[in-house]
Amino acid sequence: MSTTYEPAVKMVLSFAVAWLVASPANPLEAQEPNLRIVMSPATQEWREVWRLDVSRGASAELVWADSTLIVASLDRNVHIVAPRSEPAIVWKKNFKGGFEAKPIVDEDRIYLAETLKGGRLVAVDRRTKMILWTADAGDMVAAPVVTAERIYTVSSIGVVKAFNHSGLEMWSTELETRVVTTPVLLTDRLVIAASDGTLYSVDSTGGEVAESVDAEAGLIWGQPVVRSQGADETVLYATLGGQVIEVSADLTVVQRRSFPSRFYTGPEVAGDRLFLIGHEGTLWAYDWSTAEIAWQRDLEGTFRAAPRVGAGFVSVGNLSKTLYLIDSGSGELIWSTDVDGAITSRPLFHDNNLYVMTERGTVFAFQPVGSTP
Repeated sequence: MSTTYEPAVKMVLSFAVAWLVASPANPLEAQEPNLRIVMSPATQEWREVWRLDVSRGASAELVWADSTLIVASLDRNVHIVAPRSEPAIVWKKNFKGGFEAKPIVDEDRIYLAETLKGGRLVAVDRRTKMILWTADAGDMVAAPVVTAERIYTVSSIGVVKAFNHSGLEMWSTELETRVVTTPVLLTDRLVIAASDGTLYSVDSTGGEVAESVDAEAGLIWGQPVVRSQGADETVLYATLGGQVIEVSADLTVVQRRSFPSRFYTGPEVAGDRLFLIGHEGTLWAYDWSTAEIAWQRDLEGTFRAAPRVGAGFVSVGNLSKTLYLIDSGSGELIWSTDVDGAITSRPLFHDNNLYVMTERGTVFAFQPVGSTP
């Protein structure tokens, strides 16, 4: 499906799944004594500095590149916006398919993953904005993985492909399962989470499936996060079963934590602290190494977009058109505002600005009161 109604369909599905998934075991009862709340600084009001109507069906994350915002939408358009005091669209192009995966910006290219049957991986020159090449990669919901040697994609039906930087297909493997999350490259393995919670380890050089395992953690719809400890890397997933799991390249579940929330989205990480938003509205700040809850805050609404951390703040938006700004250290609510549509992608902090895209197709820019636009 590749219409502007796809986010709404996914939202309905997510409600149904949330009722069907069993309640997570061990809802952090042992962690309650570690709950700590510190005093927040004085509330700081923010203000809207501009808004710009761009494109309907916004579900892909906003991306900052070359002092501009890249906006990719399900209505098949990509816009590049110059965020001046009077914002301007400096480039626009219509493509064959829509976009739910965020654009990936490499040194000299922008990679776009189309969402439709027969979708393409599209390589665009960052300077000239000319299309360099396209490659058949299938219906993609997940963003590609770009390395110095290869580009890896996975389609919504589990077709994994590797391309070189000229767009030539190097190998293809069929997992025959639904996938909405981006692969993660750990050493020479691609770790891929299927929507049903099955994990796959795929050899990145030849495409062979080295291992698969049921993580027994619930459905995985949220994007993964890589956790680095020296030379060792693992990947973190949050699930609709209320669990957060840490997985190694050989699919060993290194650590597992359970929460009384269901996570439609993946975590946001700042240092060793995880920020997670439950589908029902609980925002968690959790220290992974110490297994302590730093704070939690209940917000109104239903959430399907991950939070975003800025300098001292965490921001998250809901399907009821409300954008929240919270002190990342204390969990204190700083400010909130209503926008013109559901928020289905992460906000973006850059410098002293907060940007958010609504499903209606409007980009909003906010700043603290007293700041210079």
